[in-house]
Amino acid sequence: MIVNPIKTTCMVIGFKHKLKQNCNMSLSISDNNICNVQTQKHLGLYIDNTLSWKPHIDYVCAKMSSIICVLKK
Repeated sequence: MIVNPIKTTCMVIGFKHKLKQNCNMSLSISDNNICNVQTQKHLGLYIDNTLSWKPHIDYVCAKMSSIICVLKK
C-alpha cells in the first residue's frame, strides 16, 4: 500500500493532562510534513485524541437538528 503524504494526518491519543505536556510531534514522509489533528473522521465516526464521543455526538446532533428543521416545514 502506498501512503499519500498529502492526505495523511497524525493524532496523538492519550489523557488530557498528558496531551498538554507532549503535543509537539512532527512527522514527515518524503519531505512532506504530516499535520497533527485533534479530531479525525474514520469510517463515519469522529474520533478525538482523548477517545471521547463528544465530537461524534456533536456531529450527529447538528445533522439531526437540520433534518428536524426540514421536517417541521
